[in-house]
Amino acid sequence: MKTENSINLNRPNAPRLFFLLSVFVLAGFLPMLLPQISSNGRQDNFAGTATNFSSSALQGDAAILQLKQIGAYGSLAAAFEAARYRIKANETGAVASNEANNLRLNFTESGWQINSTTKDKNWRSAWRLSSFGYGARQTAAADGELQTDGNRIEMRRESQQLTEWFENTAGGVEHGFTLAARPVEGNNGEALRLVMTLGGDLTARADADGQALTLANGDGTKALRYEKLQVWDAQGKELTARLRSENGGEVWLEVEDSAAEYPITIDPTFVQQQKLTAADGMEGDIFGFNVAIAGDTAVVGALLDNIDMNANQGSAYVFVRSGTTWTEQQRLTAADGAAGDEFGWSVAIAGDTALVGALGDDIGTNIDQGSAYVFVRSGTIWTEQQRLTAADGAANDGFGYSVAIAGETLIVGAPVDSIRGNADQGSAYIFIADATPKTGFEADVAVRPNGDGSILSDDVVQIRRFLNGTHTADQTTNEFQRADSSPIAMLGDGKILSDDVVQARRYQNGTNPKQPAGGPMTQSFARTVDMIDKLIAGFSNTVIENALNGVQREVRVESTSASVGQMVTVNIRVDAQGDEAEYGFILNYDQTKLSNPVIGAGTAGASARSCNTATAGQINCSVGGYPTNNPTSSDTGIGEIASGTNQILITVTFIVAANAQSGTETPLTLSQVNASSDAPQLFTPTATNRTITIPARQRRKV
Repeated sequence: MKTENSINLNRPNAPRLFFLLSVFVLAGFLPMLLPQISSNGRQDNFAGTATNFSSSALQGDAAILQLKQIGAYGSLAAAFEAARYRIKANETGAVASNEANNLRLNFTESGWQINSTTKDKNWRSAWRLSSFGYGARQTAAADGELQTDGNRIEMRRESQQLTEWFENTAGGVEHGFTLAARPVEGNNGEALRLVMTLGGDLTARADADGQALTLANGDGTKALRYEKLQVWDAQGKELTARLRSENGGEVWLEVEDSAAEYPITIDPTFVQQQKLTAADGMEGDIFGFNVAIAGDTAVVGALLDNIDMNANQGSAYVFVRSGTTWTEQQRLTAADGAAGDEFGWSVAIAGDTALVGALGDDIGTNIDQGSAYVFVRSGTIWTEQQRLTAADGAANDGFGYSVAIAGETLIVGAPVDSIRGNADQGSAYIFIADATPKTGFEADVAVRPNGDGSILSDDVVQIRRFLNGTHTADQTTNEFQRADSSPIAMLGDGKILSDDVVQARRYQNGTNPKQPAGGPMTQSFARTVDMIDKLIAGFSNTVIENALNGVQREVRVESTSASVGQMVTVNIRVDAQGDEAEYGFILNYDQTKLSNPVIGAGTAGASARSCNTATAGQINCSVGGYPTNNPTSSDTGIGEIASGTNQILITVTFIVAANAQSGTETPLTLSQVNASSDAPQLFTPTATNRTITIPARQRRKV
C-alpha cells in the first residue's frame, strides 16, 4: 500500500493524462551508452535486469509532483515546449523546425517557406501575402519587419496596420493575421480578402465548404492541410470566413467583416497531411495517448481499448506510410491480456521491433506491477515475441510507464518502484537481446575454454584472472559469455568486473542455482563503472550512499619515500562501508623508476589477492576473500570487508631503480576502480592517487 503522499498510478475508467518531464534529457545519448548486441535472427529472447538509477534527479510523475509543489511546473512545461519549437533569427530572417509534422520553416521579410523533412519527400511550398482589400480593390502588401519570441514570429506591417504571425507547436504551424483597423477603402458590401501567392512544388485546392485547403504534389499526392480556420473580432464574435484557391497559384482568404469591431484576428493552421484514427475505434479508447515513429512506421497506443469482454485491456495500432499516405497495418494486443492492463500506456519502435507498456498488468499476486510486450514484424505481420517483467517487481511499481528502444537494447521505466526502503524512488530496467549460442553454464570457465559443467572455486579463480588481465577470454567459444555473469537477470552486461567474481561465488556456494549461459558474447566497451548513473543524473550509487551513510567508499595509494636502489613498500588503503565483497583496480607506475613489484597482505583480511604484474608499469588486481559475512547487506555466506576507514587492502613492494633521479617524485595512480557487494551490486569507490618521493642525496662534508 502506498502512502497518501506517494504517486498513485491506479487509474479510474478515464485515465489521468501525465506528461513526462525530467531534469535531464535521456534520449539523445541513451543509444550511445547502452550495450549494442547484434542479433542473428528474429527469435531473440530478452533478458532483463534492474538498473536502478539512484540519483537526485526526478522523472515522470515524481518530477511533475515536485515541480507543482514548488510552483515551477507550468513555466517549465512551457519552456520545454518552446525550446523544441523555438523560431530562431538568422542573417536572412528566421528558421524553425516542426518535428511532430516533419516540417522545416524559413521566414524572410517578404514571405515564408515550408519544406518537408520526411525522408524522400523533398517538396517545398513558398508563400507570400501579396495584397489585401475588398474584392478587386486590393492594396499591395509591404514587406514586414520580423520579430521573434520563442516559438512565435511576427511580420509587422505597421504602416498598413497589419501583422502576419506564426506559432510553431506540436499541433502544427499556426498561421494568422491581425488587422488593427478596417482597410481605408471600406467594404462596400464586399468581403475582406487577403490574397496569398504560392510557389514551389505544391498546388492548393480548397474543400467544398471553404474551411480548409489541401496541398498536393504534381502527382496528386497529399502533403499538407491548411485548416482549422477561425476568425473573430475585438469582442470575440466569430466571423464568417472561407478559403478559396484561385488562378492556379493564389489562395484567397475572405472574411465577412461588415459587422465586425476591429481589430480582427484570422487564424488557420498548417498540419501534416493526415489524421490517423483506428478503423475499429470506439468511444473511450483513448487512442493517441502515446505515440512513436520510426521511418515510415508509427505506433499509437489506445490504453483503454476494450478487447472482447476485457474492459480497458488496451491495444496499440501500427500504421505504415507509402508516399504521404498512412494506412493501418495491424492492431497489437497482448495474447495474455486481461481487463485493466492498460496495454498501450507507452509505446516505442525501432525498425521491425515494437515495445508496448502495460502499466496495469498484474504479475502473479502483484496488482499493477506492470509489464511490457515485445513485438517483431516479418513482412507485414507483427507477432508477440515476449512479455518483459521485472524479476524483483512488486505491486504498483509502475513498470511500463515509459519505454524506449535503441538497437537491440530496450529500457522500461518503473517510476514508483521502491528502492532499499525509499518509497517511490523509481527505477529503469534494461533488457538486451540475446541471440547468442547458449553453451555451458554461467560462470563455468574452468577447465578452459569450455568449462566442466560444475561451478567451483577454480571457476572463481579463473574469472579473477580474466578481471586482472592474466588471461583473455577465448573468442572462438562462448567463454566470455560464461565469465560475464552479472547482472544475473541480464546474464551479463558485456564487461568483466568485480561483480562477476562475486556472482561466480554465489553460483559456487548455491546462493543462486546455476543457469545456462547467455548474454553478450564479447566485451561491449571498456567500462567506466556507473557511467550511466553519472552521465544521466550526476551521481553514482556510491555518491548517494556516502551522503546517507557518512562513510565514503575510497581506494587510495599511501605516499611514502625511498632512496635510489632501495626497496619501498606502498600501502593500498580503503575506506569501506562493510558490504564490499570484492575489489578490482589497476595500479599504474613508472616502470623506468620502479621495478619488481611484489604483492603482500594487508590488514583488511583479504585472503584472495589475484594481481597480474606481467605488464610493466601496471598491476591489475582483484581482491576478495574476507573472513566475515555482513548479513545486513545480503546473507549469502560470502565474506565482506569490515566497515571502517584507513584499512590496508594490500601492499605492493617495489625496488627504486638505480638510474632514478634523486630529488624527484614518481606518481602511483589508480584506474578502473570498482567494488561489488555480495548481492552483487557494483560500486565506484573514489580513487585517490599519491607519489613515492625519491629524496635528494646528501652531500658529504669535507
